[in-house]
Amino acid sequence: MKSPILSCAIILTLALGALNAVYAESATWSTNPISNDWNTAENWTPNTVPNGPDDVATFGLSQQTNVFVSSSVEDNELIFSPGASRFTINATDFLSLTISGIGITNNSGIAQNFVAKTSSGFSLTNNATAGDLTFFTLKGGHGNKNSGGFASFSGTASAGNGTFVLEPVETPDAYRGGSVAFGGNSSAGNGTFTLQPTSFLSIEDNSSAANGTFIVQGGLILFGGNGAPRTDGRQRLIYHKQWRSYFLRRLFSRQCHLDRQPWVKRRGRRPNLF
Repeated sequence: MKSPILSCAIILTLALGALNAVYAESATWSTNPISNDWNTAENWTPNTVPNGPDDVATFGLSQQTNVFVSSSVEDNELIFSPGASRFTINATDFLSLTISGIGITNNSGIAQNFVAKTSSGFSLTNNATAGDLTFFTLKGGHGNKNSGGFASFSGTASAGNGTFVLEPVETPDAYRGGSVAFGGNSSAGNGTFTLQPTSFLSIEDNSSAANGTFIVQGGLILFGGNGAPRTDGRQRLIYHKQWRSYFLRRLFSRQCHLDRQPWVKRRGRRPNLF
């Protein structure tokens, strides 16, 4: 016959295990956090940092909406609840936020912002999606041979209905502007991508341009592997007149549907292209 104490210990252990399985380290950003640091437990309710492949980070109303990761983080899902404040999630200092499950669910009804600076960024893996009303600003590189902020997609991840702005380098000695990379079987979804000078976007492996809109003001688009743009006219490539011959000569080794709207004319000298 088992000791009552032992039986209770077993039951308690199983109960705690079940609770951990249900709640993992999921948490909601506090209404009145003590700082803007994602990695500070006291900024979350309950007081735990959502950082794990099963974790969910939820954002509602808050007095602090400019949030920074102070060490690299991985989560299954980011949820912006109905009525949530307008947040800006920042990746800086060579750090990354990886979303490896459901992706970004924006039920707030307003735009939610993501900003990546030098060699920092957002990685969406597995079947994660960038969701709706999400705006990604990928800053250009700053400093000696540094790359800019990035957004990367792998597995079957999708850019969803996100908007991505790839900015130019911030200093002349930087290596590259902002970048977006699609690999594996990922997809540009219905995303909108604006490339500025020295930025970089690649669609490689078996990834797809899908229904994406690509507004090219400079920079470089690379199609490699099987990641060629489809020719069914579902995606739009809009580029300024002064870059027309450059793109036809260098960027596309295969045919691509081009937007048939009139070319957009810009005044001023043509900037350097990456």
